[in-house]
Amino acid sequence: DGVTRRPYFSQDGVTIYHGACVDVLGTMEPRSVKIIITDPPYTESTHKAARTNKGKVGGSAPKPIDFPSMSAQEIGLAFDAMSRVVSRWIIATVAYQHAAGLEASPPSGSRFVRCGAWTKIAPVPQMNADRPGMGWEAIAILHADDEKMRWNGGGRSAVWTHRAEMNGEYPTQKPEPLINDFISDFA
Repeated sequence: DGVTRRPYFSQDGVTIYHGACVDVLGTMEPRSVKIIITDPPYTESTHKAARTNKGKVGGSAPKPIDFPSMSAQEIGLAFDAMSRVVSRWIIATVAYQHAAGLEASPPSGSRFVRCGAWTKIAPVPQMNADRPGMGWEAIAILHADDEKMRWNGGGRSAVWTHRAEMNGEYPTQKPEPLINDFISDFA
């Protein structure tokens, strides 16, 4: 539909679309994007236990994450669509289960390069305190299989350490410095 094709933001060579990624990517030319940085929803089991302080008022309880999770099949379809349009890197913060699935079965046209990690400084605690909180998130790093890999990180490891976002615009927002590092390292 027309809504998914219209840019949400476009300035200085950066275009952001708000819509279902498979729909938006389906309108784009093959190999027309150099890098995709994405944060798709995690697994159903992660979403069941996830809570956020975003939108919490006073002493109210943390709210459940209110957007749908993605199955391994849905992740596969999304990464197939990304792989068709990307000419170099796909960098994705994903559930570790999704990263393992992408490594075992990379999308056609891309190769799984590495599973990196975002180590969180001051992460949100486990809200119900019945188990340890999650102090890291997986980063799936893929590359177009017909292009030579080049990145700006030299021999450094695929581990990024940043403070967790506590005042973001949406419940699972990644910190801006982490995204800036992805852009610097891979663009």
